Amino acid sequence: MITHFTNTYAARRNENADISKSEMKAFIGVLILSGYNCMSRRRMYWEQSADVHNTLVANSISRNRFEYIFSNIHVCDNENLNQEDRFTKIRPLVAALNQRFQLHAPHVENHSVDEAMVPYFGRHPCKQFIRNKPIRYGYKLWIGCTHNGYIIWMEPYQGANRENTRFLDWVHQLF
Repeated sequence: MITHFTNTYAARRNENADISKSEMKAFIGVLILSGYNCMSRRRMYWEQSADVHNTLVANSISRNRFEYIFSNIHVCDNENLNQEDRFTKIRPLVAALNQRFQLHAPHVENHSVDEAMVPYFGRHPCKQFIRNKPIRYGYKLWIGCTHNGYIIWMEPYQGANRENTRFLDWVHQLF
């Protein structure tokens, strides 16, 4: 899905849209690793100095190819956007993740629904500020999970004046 939409977006920009699934897996792997092994600049993973060089990253994907994919990454078709949904650009990814979460979820009796914050400091109409929280600025997600913390579903919060029908549907399915 991600590879297809990224290639489609790059082709619309008249760029060489030839990203393979293995390159996309390497790209996502570098993103996951960069969340664990943080550097001040993204390009540092490919530098040759001994204190910052990461052989795993450098051997999996070139810096220029990573930057190319990063500049074209898309998870939806820009031609078919729902103007009512503030998260329409990531909605296919959220739906795919929710499907996988439920497919692999352990079957337990007790579930909980709670909010979670994804840190974000840029501008977006759905960015929340919650005082006295460890993460004060960011996106608020409603998350349903098992008693041991496995996520079953998630739904981004779109604001008080928006009806969160997907969230309500998930909650009604639980009961």
